[in-house]
Amino acid sequence: MNRFIFSISTFFIFASSKIFSAPYIEAKAGYFSYTQDFMQDIYDSGYDIELCGAYPVWNFLQIYAAVGYSHCNGNLSVTHENTRVYQIPATVALQALFKMAESTKFYLMLGPRYIYFNMKNDSIYVSKDVSKSTVGGFFGTGFHTYFNEFVFFDIFGEYTYAQLGIPSYHHTSGQTQQISSYTIGAGLGFSF
Repeated sequence: MNRFIFSISTFFIFASSKIFSAPYIEAKAGYFSYTQDFMQDIYDSGYDIELCGAYPVWNFLQIYAAVGYSHCNGNLSVTHENTRVYQIPATVALQALFKMAESTKFYLMLGPRYIYFNMKNDSIYVSKDVSKSTVGGFFGTGFHTYFNEFVFFDIFGEYTYAQLGIPSYHHTSGQTQQISSYTIGAGLGFSF
């Protein structure tokens, strides 16, 4: 086990010592889905779009910031009436970049995520419009592949952990539910 930890540590130190870190902006789009059975039973998978950027702060570390829009449709479990959810996430995270090859960088991100959550229901049995906000945790990873010195393609995965009091048929006043989700997608970025 100690040999494995040493190998991983050595890899990241070696990879980070060769990093070229520069500010960038990026537009991302992806497949969005909730991770809990309660939300998956009601909502289909949807889409997520984001505008993000990062700025170097030290060696291979950058401050990452993003704002996005996530949307999905569904059917209420009892009446099968339409329901829609959209979220506006805002993220600030610490991003670690590691050079994997001449034109490819691997990254990890971790930080808090603010989420504005809006649910619209067609049913008369639950609230028609629910708007709430919460703060949760965010983890992301991916690869930047550079076409040239400035333009790169990003393949990414993100996970958000968050809880929110939302109404259900069992508790009309709302109970705390996880609204944790994942997004898998791609982006196009420009490095300065």
